[in-house]
Amino acid sequence: MLSAKINNFPEPIINEHIGGIQITFLKNKDKEDFQDRTKENVPGNVPGNVPGKRHEIIIKMIKNNNKITIKEFAKQLKVNTKTIKRDLEKLKKDNRLKRIGPDKGGYWQIIEG
Repeated sequence: MLSAKINNFPEPIINEHIGGIQITFLKNKDKEDFQDRTKENVPGNVPGNVPGKRHEIIIKMIKNNNKITIKEFAKQLKVNTKTIKRDLEKLKKDNRLKRIGPDKGGYWQIIEG
């Protein structure tokens, strides 16, 4: 962010949100005020560690419905299907989750360890 320093602006504020990032550029006098307001306005469903929290939510969702689809995960978690597929692969790789049967008609099995 060299151009911000050269032009005597504060560093941009970068916030991670589900599905992307937000970059905010401010004038010098607005930085502290903005940071105070954004803490109040961040939605409660935006976890601090997005992938880790989402993995735990996925496990809970499977406990409630082991036949849940990738599209249903994506819709409820407000992320795209590629993100869900990546999360599920990580959970399978970590031996926390297993797919039993085909995509249609199969189900998820949680591996307790």
